Amino acid sequence: MPARDRLIILGSLAALVAIAWVYLWFAPMPMPATSGGLDTTHYAAMTFAMWAVMMVGMMVPSVTPVVLLYHRTQRHWRPDAALAHTSAFIGGYLLAWTLFSVLATWLQIRWIHSGWIDDMGVASSRNIAAFMLMALAIYQWAPAK
Repeated sequence: MPARDRLIILGSLAALVAIAWVYLWFAPMPMPATSGGLDTTHYAAMTFAMWAVMMVGMMVPSVTPVVLLYHRTQRHWRPDAALAHTSAFIGGYLLAWTLFSVLATWLQIRWIHSGWIDDMGVASSRNIAAFMLMALAIYQWAPAK
C-alpha cells in the first residue's frame, strides 16, 4: 500500500477518534432533569449523540487493521478507486454503529421509564443487574453476535 494512502486512512481515523473523545470529554452527559424530562426530543437527541459519538471513539480503533486490510485488497483490484471504496466501507461500518446507537437510546429511555436503571444507567436492583449480565453473557456466545 502506498505510504500516502496509509497516512490518509490512519490520519482520518485518528482524527475521528480524537474528535469523538474530545466531544465526550467536554459534553455533559444527558440527564432527564436538565434536558426537559425523559420524554423530550432534546433528551433523546442528546442521548443518541452520546451513544453515536461513543461508538466512534470506541469502535474505530478496533476496526483500523481491518480497514487497512480492506484498502490493500481494493488497491489490488481497483487501484484508481481504492480510497473511495475504503471510505464507503468505513461509512457502512459507522452507519451500522449509528443504527445501534438508535437502539441503545431507545432501550436506555425505556429502561429508565420502567425503573430498571436510574438516570445514570445504574441497575435499580441486584436481580435486574444479574438478569442484564446473564442476557449479555448469552449474547456473547450466540451465533447472531
